[in-house]
Amino acid sequence: MASGSRSVALGGLRIARASLFARGRVDPLKFRIASRAASTASSTPEPGQGAAEETSAPAAVNPRSTYRFSSAALIRELPAAGANGVTPLARGSQPNTIFKGVLPRVHQALRAQLDPSQARTALVDRRSAEQLPPGSVLTVETWTSTAQRGSTSFSGVLIAIRRRGMATSLVLRTLVANKLGVEMRFSLYSPLIKQIKVVARAEASKRQQGLRRTRRAKLYYLRRDDRRLNAVAGMVKAQRQAEEAAQERAAKAALGPQQQKGPQQKGQQQKGQQQKRAKR
Repeated sequence: MASGSRSVALGGLRIARASLFARGRVDPLKFRIASRAASTASSTPEPGQGAAEETSAPAAVNPRSTYRFSSAALIRELPAAGANGVTPLARGSQPNTIFKGVLPRVHQALRAQLDPSQARTALVDRRSAEQLPPGSVLTVETWTSTAQRGSTSFSGVLIAIRRRGMATSLVLRTLVANKLGVEMRFSLYSPLIKQIKVVARAEASKRQQGLRRTRRAKLYYLRRDDRRLNAVAGMVKAQRQAEEAAQERAAKAALGPQQQKGPQQKGQQQKGQQQKRAKR
């Protein structure tokens, strides 16, 4: 072998790399496999020596050694899964503590600010006696702007209630010009809502008059059949007339004594004017 050529020990034999590769006697792939096998054999301890070391002192477990492709990778050790396949949580850990501790207080503060009388909350509360049954007719008055100078109203059948805490909303559907179906979704705790009026509740049975109680919580089938919506306009008109009549009766009751004194005073004034004319 040449003096300048590098040699490798394989099984106690020294082989020159340059001379063998140049002559083509050794395959490079086989040479690499043989070199790896030789290095692995040299690094593995003998059976007797390894057992003595294990009995003398237990070796520390390296968390990085569990990853077979890299010795520098960090592996997160997880507890073993139970019989049902669910991994138990570590002791002292409380998941979602921020959502369980902060959000309920925020929602409570917002409800106290936007609904101090709890009237809106009672409309969607399942345990409340004032809960709105699906199919009821409602009139929702909303402010046109945050300045609260003008308002608009929308009347329709309650076809769905979406209960999501502060994001609770009501879906109303009605007919425009008895032809076009229109739906509106109102956020229950929106500051733009002025008032929610209940025109008629769907609580009647088969033998009672009024809106019948529905079996479903979502009345999306009304989008295909709008016959239930035809009576909305008549109900709203009748309610408005009843409210106007009640206001007139209240005004007359408040001004009743003054109206009774008015004709007497007018009669006395007329008599006084006639007497003055007669004297002239």
